[in-house]
Amino acid sequence: MVAKHREIEANEKSSGSSLAAAKFKLSGVKRILYVGLLPQSQENRQNVRSLLQSFSLSHVPGSYSQDMKMILYMIGKQDAGCKHPCYACTGSAPWDKSWTILTVGMAKKLIQDYRNAIEKYGIKKVEAMDFGNFVNDFLLDGYYSDDTELQDIFNIPVLHILLGVVAKAIQHIKNSIGKDGPGERWFAPYLKSLNITESYYGGRRSLTGNDCHKVLQNTEKLADLAAETLSGDTKNIVMATVSALAAFKDVLHLCGGERILGDYKGAIAVFSKAWRAVPRITVPVKVHVVESHIVPFLER
Repeated sequence: MVAKHREIEANEKSSGSSLAAAKFKLSGVKRILYVGLLPQSQENRQNVRSLLQSFSLSHVPGSYSQDMKMILYMIGKQDAGCKHPCYACTGSAPWDKSWTILTVGMAKKLIQDYRNAIEKYGIKKVEAMDFGNFVNDFLLDGYYSDDTELQDIFNIPVLHILLGVVAKAIQHIKNSIGKDGPGERWFAPYLKSLNITESYYGGRRSLTGNDCHKVLQNTEKLADLAAETLSGDTKNIVMATVSALAAFKDVLHLCGGERILGDYKGAIAVFSKAWRAVPRITVPVKVHVVESHIVPFLER
């Protein structure tokens, strides 16, 4: 691979090609070779279906790196707000019971069982949650065997998890101080000190991946701010949330990059305990994926 990489670099330098410029790292996103770009197109099930069919990607023996919404599109589940939003198992919030790891065969069977029930009883009498929320077409049919686990097809959506976990923690901090105005006013100077500006996406405040990393790298500063300005239950909630963010930073450092750097299993256990110790916080599916699916994914 190294020799081939150097050959590619030499060809690029001689040709002046800017498609995958040699100055970028082999692992960098700027070395991606674009197969197609779809400007001004919506991210929805029909467009995903068209893309897969156009390129015959359902027959490609590879793995997919996507956010969770896209994964749910591909396996036939309803959107992330459904009762069973995890792409890898049959579990549901608060993710404190046993569950079954999903396979290709299970997904296709649940979709067919749901459709049979609709045909027999009518759509108004059938609950999608009774079928694991598998109600749409399975878009990868054609290559993977029925016993293939879905977690072997889809890589852990690290960026999506980062964005979701940090956003959930920040919103919990703001709400504990005072919904809307009070929480926003308390948190804004902290973001400004890190040169972070929240943007609006889908009607909600959001941070970029780099901004989320900045927040994680400065949890001590946030803890100091809470210790100096807050008291009582509010202080306890904020400090517990900050501790969970600090534990999450350790998880990403150890297993969120190209290499495993240490005891990521222990770090995940610490994060899970810290998150569930935060008063009145819920456990979203992204936290569940960290708790339950990173370890088996990496081991497999």
